[in-house]
Amino acid sequence: MIKPMFRAAVPFAIFVAGMTGGPMSGTVAAQERELEEIIVTATKRESDVMDVPASITALSTETLENRIVNNYDDLTVLVPNWDVKLANAQVIQRVRGIAHGLVQGPHEGAVAQHIDGVYIPRTTALRGVYHDLQSIEALRGPQGTLYGRNATGGALNLTTNKPTEEFEGRLSLLAGNYDRRNVTAMVSGPLSENFLGRLGVYYNKRDGYIENLQPGGDDPDYEDVISVKLGLRFLPSDEVTIDLTVAYEDWEGSNAWASYTAPQDIIFPIYTNAPYTLEYGKLYNDIDNKDEREDTIVALNVGWDVSDSLSIRSTTGFVRNEFESVNDSDGTGVYSVSWHPRNKSDTFSQELVIDFSLMEERLDVILGGYYYEDDTDFGFYLPLNFIDGSFGLPFNTSQINQDWQQDTTAYAAFLDATFHVSDSFRVFAGIRASDEDKDVEIQSQQVVVLCGYGLPVSEVGDSWSDTSPRLGFQWDVSETSMIYGQVQEGFRSGGYDSGSCNDPFDPEEITAFEVGYKAGFNNGRGSVSAAAFYYDYQDLQIQQIVDLQLNIENAASSEVYGIEIESSLLVGDYTTLGFNYAYVNAEFEDYTDCDSILFLGNCSGAVVAAGLAVFEDLSGNQMPGAAEHTLGVSLDQEIPIDGGDLTLIVDAYWTDETFPRQFNRVKFDGYTLVNAFLSFQPDAWQGSTIRLFAKNLTDEEYFQGFTTVANTSFNFMSNFGSPRTWGVELVYDFR
Repeated sequence: MIKPMFRAAVPFAIFVAGMTGGPMSGTVAAQERELEEIIVTATKRESDVMDVPASITALSTETLENRIVNNYDDLTVLVPNWDVKLANAQVIQRVRGIAHGLVQGPHEGAVAQHIDGVYIPRTTALRGVYHDLQSIEALRGPQGTLYGRNATGGALNLTTNKPTEEFEGRLSLLAGNYDRRNVTAMVSGPLSENFLGRLGVYYNKRDGYIENLQPGGDDPDYEDVISVKLGLRFLPSDEVTIDLTVAYEDWEGSNAWASYTAPQDIIFPIYTNAPYTLEYGKLYNDIDNKDEREDTIVALNVGWDVSDSLSIRSTTGFVRNEFESVNDSDGTGVYSVSWHPRNKSDTFSQELVIDFSLMEERLDVILGGYYYEDDTDFGFYLPLNFIDGSFGLPFNTSQINQDWQQDTTAYAAFLDATFHVSDSFRVFAGIRASDEDKDVEIQSQQVVVLCGYGLPVSEVGDSWSDTSPRLGFQWDVSETSMIYGQVQEGFRSGGYDSGSCNDPFDPEEITAFEVGYKAGFNNGRGSVSAAAFYYDYQDLQIQQIVDLQLNIENAASSEVYGIEIESSLLVGDYTTLGFNYAYVNAEFEDYTDCDSILFLGNCSGAVVAAGLAVFEDLSGNQMPGAAEHTLGVSLDQEIPIDGGDLTLIVDAYWTDETFPRQFNRVKFDGYTLVNAFLSFQPDAWQGSTIRLFAKNLTDEEYFQGFTTVANTSFNFMSNFGSPRTWGVELVYDFR
């Protein structure tokens, strides 16, 4: 199936590009129906997505509802060059091959995620459910000028539906395999003359996807979640809008590491004859895994349209994330390694943006300031029972118990301007100046001392500053097509490694070049977007295991380049075709590292100096998780029938093979995911929808996260992908 899809990619792209030269003749051109116009706010002002000189995919409310988009899993299929995976209860977003390996504790990812303009720092919170959303905007490429820190890969903007001036509501009931039960409800309308309200509730519960072979053990990867959103809108005048969003989510589930290779008893005899399995979808867990998370998000947005050429926007945010987890991490049926992390963080942010025009609207300017404060308490308990069980000690004698407190304060000021040289040619430039301070206090109680500082309490701190400019142009080749080009810089914060011994790591920096083409054709019935990009990374942050510790370290340099094509075509009145393809070459340019798994888990300086471990040149190796080729196709087919409207939607996604580690020894095969939805809206019951769905229709077997159990069983561990899920949804919209 995949090879024919891939062979079709280039000719399809050429065919679509050829159609952009002018309107088509015949009956098709005479038809009035057009593709949906999507408005985005990626550039801090509202614009048609086809008019923005950047690589953006926007998912509308209709797309999210028709495809039952509830969480991160669905973005991989719907957003080109955007891979989202689960690893150790963290959501890892990889854009154009770029991600931060295994993000944990107080550390942040390479993609900046926002809800109603408020930055969400913790990657555990990204596992939250998507419901009652107006849109999802996925911006590919570094967004340092407008979005600042930790947007080297891109930015993901979630916008909630706002209260309506007319009363309306929705009720959805869903049932599926794995005993899934889901209820979604929403009500919206006026509370008084100038005061509007909206309330949305989401509840989902299902059994675990994975079979636990341990006698008496629970099946992991289950979910039990309730999410509530309250939206209030106050309209004191025609010029001022005040929006308040309060979201709360209580999530319980489990994460599951399964053996990818056989455990070994090289050092620790506890693994001799330890039960394990390499069968897909099954594992041994002698400890029942459990993840618990509570998130509270408050977003206050105030907009004041002072005049036609001046507006002021304020976004105030508060985010609380509480997370606690128990994970059996050795993949065997013996009591060996378990990981017990916990995290609580409070985040406050404030952004002020002034948008104005000068020179008779030939110069558009965005001027902004940003303040960010984050207080995080992180800790973990790690019993080293592989030592105790191997050498006759009582269990839980050897352990690491670590408490970590990090305070982060960041400031930024930014300026972005677009000058209209003519009606068809514009140049834009921007700059962002950022300062960031981090203070860390760590208390470590270790029976087995691993950290070099050797003290129970350690206090460290550092500060960084960065300037992120951008420069580009936009040329309207015709009324419906344009070419753009830009160069942009960005950075990701440095810090101290909570998974290690408080080891420092530097900020990573990126310089990105991009040229692109966007066009509408066939009288608004087709669209195409294409981009080519080149990244130069310095001090890329990656993760490696050394002496039982997960270390974040800086690769010397790396480069990424590639192309993207995304297109939609309305054929006749009832058929919409979608297509996207991406090629990415992501390689280390100058990087050496030591593979601890080859040297009994020990790549410390003393071991290397003694010649017992070797650093190897990884230059030219493919970066972890980066797929060289990805391809997606979609079909939206409306089928007119007596008594109602019938719609069939099919989405197919294929990804090339990947290497989960920088050493490129272990390889994950490529795979295909197919999702299908069949919806019926009966005339006899206005406002109702009956929807059948199946995700991962072919029950493809694939892997997500990946790590090693160093210094213990020396086996590789992975997270399974989601299996085939199916069910039925009943929806009723009322007004």
